[in-house]
Amino acid sequence: MRKQLLIIVTVLALPCFAQEAAKPSNERLMCISWKVGTEIDAKEKKHYNIFPFQTAKEFGSAKFYQDMNNGSVYAKMVMANKKEVREEFTKEHYLRYQLLINQENMKTDSLMYADETGPEGSKLIILCANTGENIDSLEKDRFDLFSNYTRKEFLSARIYEQKNGEFLIDIRLKNGGIEKKNYTRARINDMMCTMAEKVRSGSKINEEKPLNSAVMNNGDIYKGRVVENRQEEVLFETEWEVLRLAKKDLREIKGKY
Repeated sequence: MRKQLLIIVTVLALPCFAQEAAKPSNERLMCISWKVGTEIDAKEKKHYNIFPFQTAKEFGSAKFYQDMNNGSVYAKMVMANKKEVREEFTKEHYLRYQLLINQENMKTDSLMYADETGPEGSKLIILCANTGENIDSLEKDRFDLFSNYTRKEFLSARIYEQKNGEFLIDIRLKNGGIEKKNYTRARINDMMCTMAEKVRSGSKINEEKPLNSAVMNNGDIYKGRVVENRQEEVLFETEWEVLRLAKKDLREIKGKY
């Protein structure tokens, strides 16, 4: 009789465990930099001099996550002995790590090149790892670039290093217009310094814009502000980063924008 009762209790308890396992995750995996992806291994830890409280022999790997309930960010580390360690990060701490990883490409004495070749054998360059090879209207405002154009006018820009040592700026406008400008190396250096300082100090949300909540189809909710509403996506700025939210995955945005 006791064995039968134990079996019944065990069977009845199984659905509870299954239901608990099926609960949606309240954390979101973050990519601190395209240079390391979503997982930082022991070689990258040593190379970029991050996670100083763990030695290279102790350290296994780390991933950054954002708590979807309160917006906080933390790192989950797996040590070489398989022990799991969690470290909470402030915004300043997270941005400092991001800068340490990206700063190699922000030095004014070296340039980072994209794989694509430009017109007449020129080289497509990347001024900052945070923007990539295309600078869009949001990044223009965030880094105080191309001040002669408003966000409503500006679509994107690419920068090419020409064979004569000068730089060609290919600017695309939202009305279909194309404008080309020549920059000196000194001016390019000024732009790189400005962008590096913006990353170092951290990007701030424009307080003049209304606060929004973006509700995704999977139940995730982001707090921040809509900075641009595009045809197939919404650029959404949170305290930590700018997200490109696909409209097919977006249930609604609460608040005026």
